[in-house]
Amino acid sequence: MPTLPTIVPYICLHCSSVLQEKENKLYCSHCNHWWDVKDGVPCFVKDAPYWGELPQDEMRAVLKRAQEGHWKGALEMIPEEKREAIILYSSDETRGWWRYLLPLLDTGTVLDIGAGWGAITFSLAKTGYDVVAVDSVIERTAFIKTRVDQDRVDNIQTACASALALPFPEHSFDVIILNGVLEWLGLSDTSRSPDKVQKKALINIYNLLKPGGILYLAIENRISAIYFLGFKDPHSGLRFTTLMPRIIANVYARVKKKTKYRTYIYSKFGYQKMLKGAGFKEIQFFLPLPSYRNFEMIVPMGDRKVARYGATHVWSMKRLRFLRIAVPFLKLLPVGFFMDFFGPDYSIIARK
Repeated sequence: MPTLPTIVPYICLHCSSVLQEKENKLYCSHCNHWWDVKDGVPCFVKDAPYWGELPQDEMRAVLKRAQEGHWKGALEMIPEEKREAIILYSSDETRGWWRYLLPLLDTGTVLDIGAGWGAITFSLAKTGYDVVAVDSVIERTAFIKTRVDQDRVDNIQTACASALALPFPEHSFDVIILNGVLEWLGLSDTSRSPDKVQKKALINIYNLLKPGGILYLAIENRISAIYFLGFKDPHSGLRFTTLMPRIIANVYARVKKKTKYRTYIYSKFGYQKMLKGAGFKEIQFFLPLPSYRNFEMIVPMGDRKVARYGATHVWSMKRLRFLRIAVPFLKLLPVGFFMDFFGPDYSIIARK
């Protein structure tokens, strides 16, 4: 088997010993556990649920076409109604431009958890970071590995793994990314409450960071103004669930969707409390507009002039055009306060 790239060594999830390559597997000589390598990707999850932008059979077809030809050509076989969005999701390098918020600009070792189709991974790798891309869906990580091989990128390492069990030594990373991931972790472990699952993941991440390392967390705001206006929660697919007490939201979801409510998001205070509980000391909040997924600007919190500038320009952004009606009244509103606590999403920098 060709030697796997090892920006950071893989370790055993049972005893933390460094793994060895053996017969197309990764093997622990200390406790005799082993993990498969599928499509060139070490796989540390078994029977993980599939979720993604395409149904699994369509995703596998895209992956096969990419492996047999070229990954860019494979994207053209995606159904037309989804194609443009997925091409942007997989290839838009601006999704990684929040890196300008980092003090370690263009250098260091990065762990991208929930890397998806690789847009942020490749954006950071092209600027000089060494990036380890992790996703719990093997089809996604195999697609990233295909891109790595075809584009001859030598500073990206891949693994199929859960955010709750990451096969890397402690103190390995300068930066760890959770971009649209934390809210979904409650679905990965249903043996405990979603907030406890999320806290466990954040503690694991804290331990994986080097001293002074940084977590970049991008996620929705539980009390965003758009939810008061009746916009659906993008996770539960229901209106007003983010604003309800968790118990009531759970009952509502079980009645409407026949499922439990486990995709928790939080307010600014909630994120501060959770991050501090995991050990993080320095926490900075930014407002990505119109959203953290495809932002056109990132506004620092706490600066009234900058907040007002952002507020007067969001009306031209497609997702937030409804705010156009508020523009004439901005001089009368406490814009800084509103943007701080009721904006749609947060980009958070938390330092160890």
